[in-house]
Amino acid sequence: MTNPEPIRQYLAAVESLRAGEKDKAAESLALAIGGETPSPIIRHSVEKMLTPGTYINDLVVQLVASTVTRRREG
Repeated sequence: MTNPEPIRQYLAAVESLRAGEKDKAAESLALAIGGETPSPIIRHSVEKMLTPGTYINDLVVQLVASTVTRRREG
């Protein structure tokens, strides 16, 4: 069964960044890729990670997609 929440969190991260809320974007991005809190790398690089058309954004999108299809524990 798929879990659409990572996609929602990714889109929330993009919207937060557009609104200038970098910390909130980092938090949403961490949740989107399966973390609980943003690492220092995510906090420092969130703008690069969410820039469309970049290699790192492509990797983030692939990671989000794999998180969507990951089996839930429990």
